[in-house]
Amino acid sequence: MVMGGPPPVLYEGYRRFLQRRLPDQRHRFERLSSGQSPKVALVGCVDSRCNPTTVFDARPGDLLIVRNIANLVPPYRLEGGRCCTSAALEFAISQLGVEHLVVKGHSGCGGIKACIEAVAEAAPDTEFVGSWIDLAREALGQIHAEPSTPDGDALVEAVGQRSVMISLERLRVYPFIAQALAQGRLQLHGAWFDIGDASLSWLDRAAGAFRPVVV
Repeated sequence: MVMGGPPPVLYEGYRRFLQRRLPDQRHRFERLSSGQSPKVALVGCVDSRCNPTTVFDARPGDLLIVRNIANLVPPYRLEGGRCCTSAALEFAISQLGVEHLVVKGHSGCGGIKACIEAVAEAAPDTEFVGSWIDLAREALGQIHAEPSTPDGDALVEAVGQRSVMISLERLRVYPFIAQALAQGRLQLHGAWFDIGDASLSWLDRAAGAFRPVVV
C-alpha cells in the first residue's frame, strides 16, 4: 500500500474491485463515462450497515442515492434553497428524469434514537446533528399521540417508519415532484430494511403499513 494512501479497508476494497468486479463491468463503465440515466433515486440513511447498493445488489448507474442522517426529507424550502437533499432530488427528477423515488428507512437508526433522546433532553450537544434530526420530531409527535405508545426499540422502529411516511408526504409538496407525479412520470415508494435479519418491507400506502417483500 502507498504510504499516506487510502486506509486499508479502502485499499483492499479497491483491489478486490479491480480483480473481481471490473472485468465483468468494464464495458458498463465505458458506457457510463458518457452519462448516466438511472431509473431510481433513493433517499437513504448514512448508516454504514445498510448501504442501498448492497441491499439491492445495484450495478453502477442503477441508482442515484441521496444519503443523510435518518433518511429525512425536509419540508419544501425549509433550508432556504441550501439543502443538499432537496438539490439532489431536483437534479434526479428534473435533469435525469428518474421514474421512481424511494425513501428507505432502517431498524435501529441512530438518528431517530437521537431525536427521541433530544425530546427527552437526554441527547448530547451537537453543532449540526441536532437541528437536522429535529426534522423527525413530527413523526415522534404522531406516535406519542396514539392511544398506545411503544418504548425502547419498538418506539425507534415506529418513529422511523412514520418518518418515512412523512418524508413521502413532504416530497409531494415539492413543485417539480408534484408536476412529475401529475404527469405520471414518477412514482413514490417507502421501504424499510431490518438490519438484524436483512429483510426488506415495502410501504402499502393505502393501509399505512409496511409489508414484507417476498422473493
